[in-house]
Amino acid sequence: MIALATTVRKPAPRQDPNIRVSSTTALAAAASAAQPPTPDAVAALASASPEALANTATPTPSPRGSKQKSVVSNAPLLAFGTDSTTPVTVGAPFADTATAAPTQQAGVTVYDNRNSTSTVAVTHTDGSVAVNTVIGSSSAPHASSDNLDLPVGSSLHANDSGTVSVLDAVGFWSGGVKAAWARDANGTSIPTHYDIAGTTLTQIVDLSQPGIAFPLVADSWFGQDLIDHVTWVQGDPQRGPTAQVYPTDYGRDQLAVGPDANEAAWGEALEKGDRSRLDHNNLHDQFSCRFLGRTSIAGKESWNLDSNRPDVGLAATIAASCTPQGGED
Repeated sequence: MIALATTVRKPAPRQDPNIRVSSTTALAAAASAAQPPTPDAVAALASASPEALANTATPTPSPRGSKQKSVVSNAPLLAFGTDSTTPVTVGAPFADTATAAPTQQAGVTVYDNRNSTSTVAVTHTDGSVAVNTVIGSSSAPHASSDNLDLPVGSSLHANDSGTVSVLDAVGFWSGGVKAAWARDANGTSIPTHYDIAGTTLTQIVDLSQPGIAFPLVADSWFGQDLIDHVTWVQGDPQRGPTAQVYPTDYGRDQLAVGPDANEAAWGEALEKGDRSRLDHNNLHDQFSCRFLGRTSIAGKESWNLDSNRPDVGLAATIAASCTPQGGED
């Protein structure tokens, strides 16, 4: 379970003015009676966002021996966080008309929505799931809705960064969605935003822009797992033992996951790293320092937390570049 039982309620993130929260789901544009052929969705995605097809997951358990982290079915239904106690199920867009089509790449499923759009669902090794909508023409629907089946009491909240957080009943981060983006066949960014109506997340793309080169790709990327695993090593004799914390790709991405997820990430590290050894204030502060400053340590494979560094508080730990008393981390 990601959330810590002792966590106090945190205020919900402020709403991004570019994300409109409404009481009704945005209506998609009516599909033309005679739609153009649906483009090669995987090729369109590879051109618009090659990284979206990297590190895709095979349908096998994770290396730690836990349950499979994410699942995509032949029906337009996806799930992430399936190896946790708070899994989230996502009903992909146009579920009433979509049919699955085979692909050659493990972890990639394509749904032909039969309205000049396709959905490309990509599961990644870190358990995150990208739901990409490929729009084939200006007459295709301009909005695609993901219906989230959340745990009781959970809700969606828009953030200033353009991301969306899934918050549990006490306001604790339990999942997230990267900021929306859309690119046409020339790589030009097209205006897009999220609309939140209850537990439905709708991405709306402005197809009225002049000169759009189709096909166009729009993306919603869901994730929950922030920490992959924790390994204990002896470390420096003066500062060890050392906990080497390995974040997931999703957890490393500061643009995807904001500071409101810090305590959720720490709770996940405790679960995966021997709580009795790791649950100490000095190690918590070293962890928070690294999580909150991920941009500056983007190239580090692991975040190393030294047991014998002094407990000086988070502010002093940050001032010491996460290493109170100096030395290498």
